[in-house]
Amino acid sequence: MGGSGVSSNKELSLIGATLRGTLFEADFRTGLRRRERDSMGGSVWALASPPHCSEDTSMADMVAAGCEDGTVRLFRLGDEEGVSGGLELVKTLGPIGSRVTSLSWASTPSGGIGYLYAGTADGTIHRFDAKTGRTDGRMTLERKGSATSSGSGNRKNDNGEDEGTVYGV
Repeated sequence: MGGSGVSSNKELSLIGATLRGTLFEADFRTGLRRRERDSMGGSVWALASPPHCSEDTSMADMVAAGCEDGTVRLFRLGDEEGVSGGLELVKTLGPIGSRVTSLSWASTPSGGIGYLYAGTADGTIHRFDAKTGRTDGRMTLERKGSATSSGSGNRKNDNGEDEGTVYGV
């Protein structure tokens, strides 16, 4: 589905995810998945790692996964001998109502981790405080057209997708 770079204490890693709900670390030496675990939130639609230029190193080995069940799950890349082969579930944010289709971290002016933005299939962008995990802001996209026969309230594009889905933040 996608990938996100995570910097652990040892080396850079590439974390990937599938629509079957599996997160994994890619091992480029062997061409295989090195660590693997279930997202515990269904399909993973988005991955994001915090900015590496940050002065706040407490989240440098984290990856956020946007899940089908409307949650954002934060995983820490740890030792292979650790919990779940090194991908440890640290925190669950949400649920926020609809499938999480995009994620983006934002730094504070001082270089710390400030916010995590999550775009959803229902056209809403949620802002989470990175330290507390609480939603402290929300923006909803304006709907085009009228409700469709599917009952979603969003007009469908040529691919049959709701026009209100946020695919990037």
